[in-house]
Amino acid sequence: MRSDFAIIINESPERRRSAVVRTRVANPDLEVIFAKGDIVVLFTQGGRAVVRPDVIVLGHLFSKTHPPKLIERFVDHERLSPGDILRSYWGSYIAMFPSEDGRTCTILRDPSAFMPCYYCGGPGEMMLASNAPLLCDACGHIADVDWQKLGRHLAMCVSTPEDTCLAGVGELIRGCSLTIDDKGFRIHVEWSPWSFTSAQSDLTAPMARDLVREAIMESVGAWASCYKKIIVLLSGGLDSSVVAAALAEHGGSEIHCLSLATDDPSGDETRYAKAVADSLQLTFIPGRYDLEGYEITRTVVDFLPRPGGRIAGHPARRECIKLAASHGIDAIFDGGGGDSVFCYRSSVVPFSDRLLVEGPGMSAFQTARDIHWMTRASLLEVIWRGVRRAYWQAPSYRWVRDVSFLKPRQWEAYRHPWLETPSGALPGKAAHIASLVFIHNFGEGVLGWPTTPCVSPLLSQPVLETCLRIPSWLWCSGGVNRALVREAFANDLPHKIMQRRWKGGKRSKSPTFS
Repeated sequence: MRSDFAIIINESPERRRSAVVRTRVANPDLEVIFAKGDIVVLFTQGGRAVVRPDVIVLGHLFSKTHPPKLIERFVDHERLSPGDILRSYWGSYIAMFPSEDGRTCTILRDPSAFMPCYYCGGPGEMMLASNAPLLCDACGHIADVDWQKLGRHLAMCVSTPEDTCLAGVGELIRGCSLTIDDKGFRIHVEWSPWSFTSAQSDLTAPMARDLVREAIMESVGAWASCYKKIIVLLSGGLDSSVVAAALAEHGGSEIHCLSLATDDPSGDETRYAKAVADSLQLTFIPGRYDLEGYEITRTVVDFLPRPGGRIAGHPARRECIKLAASHGIDAIFDGGGGDSVFCYRSSVVPFSDRLLVEGPGMSAFQTARDIHWMTRASLLEVIWRGVRRAYWQAPSYRWVRDVSFLKPRQWEAYRHPWLETPSGALPGKAAHIASLVFIHNFGEGVLGWPTTPCVSPLLSQPVLETCLRIPSWLWCSGGVNRALVREAFANDLPHKIMQRRWKGGKRSKSPTFS
């Protein structure tokens, strides 16, 4: 089952006890696993946690060894700080580092953001929780809509860092820490994708391919070791097929492949998904997007403090819940985030990057040709736009506003620490990182499936760090998107999956409502 948490920091014993009671009423499955000074930590009964007097980790934690190992306990005298955790471990977790007297603490959210973390409060009284409804119930906070932040969110399609669309409720950014003391709280960036983006023009395509495969295989295998029965949501595309292939290679778990189809042929990927399942000798279960009883006015992510989710989320969730119950499924795996992690870009920035790193020449010209083949834009247009992007424009990513249906006004620019480009940054890497920022707004929606955890292993920290190290032009080599992943799993998946350049979209479901 899914794990929830609540962390209460209150200098008043009476208010601290009241907050614990409200938390237990809001979620009876929570129990106190740590209490010291002003701090009380509640976590789902039977949930995975590592507790030591100076560090508490809530969730799954793996070592960065080869292969990764699930951490059950820390060595007693092992020095641990947020930086130590990020360097030596990865997973889906919230890590807390309390002071000796229990009056102050630092809380770290993992870079993959599998474990949500919301907070509210101020000096002397602070509360954090894994979801906004639990947070508001536990602290007795009636949250009003912050219309300014909601409008900005809709205009930018992402939430502003540290903010939500509810007044007084914040969200801890992934890879960041929040330090709480008697003066209030402050946020520090502990993990930045820019730390892994130094230009490595000497990294060849075969070397990069092997690194990507190793990171995916080890990450998927580590997650698979935590569950006995798994559903893989197969979309018929590359990313979910790669996850299925890695699961099949790992073994040790009972794996079922589920593919949901629409009545519209453009949304029916059954033949591709079944080809993957058959080639991997996995059980294939076809399903349909059943919209009976669906309320179009109700979002699938009503637990989030911001808009999000997809219109097809309700029938997909219902089908997964039904299948999970009938087959005793422990977890749902998908290929979520693959396009962003694997640098799927239909732009000239890989060519611009190569110009800046290696200079004009045949190698840069080959990348221009790759983009020409991939995008069908003319070669001259690719070269012109790429040169202009490289030499005449700033490398930072330009976030595009969409103010459709919004009241005309001057919307504040979107700011995120990951979008602050350091000196010498490449435009392709800035775009790659921006896409990782963007998917955060959609990734958490799948957590709405009750009791059964959903895992997107391609967003695991080792995969992120590996893919960020790879020059952008290698991802489109040969004129195909996600080229390195295709090469890495060419011997594991059917040829027609490896050669696909498109797949049916979820928009094909919308005519069903007419």
